[in-house]
Amino acid sequence: IRLKKNHFEDYFMNRPNMVRLLVGHGADIEKRDRIHESSPLDLASEESERLPCLITLLDLGADVNSRDKHGKTPLLHALASSDGLTVHNTENIRLLLERGTAADS
Repeated sequence: IRLKKNHFEDYFMNRPNMVRLLVGHGADIEKRDRIHESSPLDLASEESERLPCLITLLDLGADVNSRDKHGKTPLLHALASSDGLTVHNTENIRLLLERGTAADS
């Protein structure tokens, strides 16, 4: 099954079971969209509400150190949600570091 970015995005909001179902039916968890070359893991990293799907994608073997066309890793996607004064997504950031993200990425 070849799924576009929006198919994964549709299920990020607290639907990790749907992500498992899609991947179980052949969806590529490393598939990048054509415009930004963001992976499902990049997208899951960006919002704290997507933590359950971030965990699921990591459990399914998504590459925690992958890079988009701009060289951004999922960790940088998570950090980009911060506004300069407050760090948001602290659980996502912590999880990515625990799962082996290179801290210098």
